[in-house]
Amino acid sequence: MLSGTASVGTPPKTCNSRLNIDADIPEALSGIVSNCLDRDPTARYTSIQELGQEIEVTSQTKKKTEEDNEGDRKEVDDDDC
Repeated sequence: MLSGTASVGTPPKTCNSRLNIDADIPEALSGIVSNCLDRDPTARYTSIQELGQEIEVTSQTKKKTEEDNEGDRKEVDDDDC
């Protein structure tokens, strides 16, 4: 006889922490992959469209951040002259 409080058919508890195993992989991308691989199907993206939107938003955010950082570098370079 099985002991414990979990009923048959209950999915195992999932870990909500996001592990970024490779420091070269951006945290946002690591989070997207983690969502795709989550043990709990209800925690995964519900459609390829939802996944695509998340990738697009992440990509746009990364580009915006890079542009902002490039602008900051130019300002610093101008001040050095």
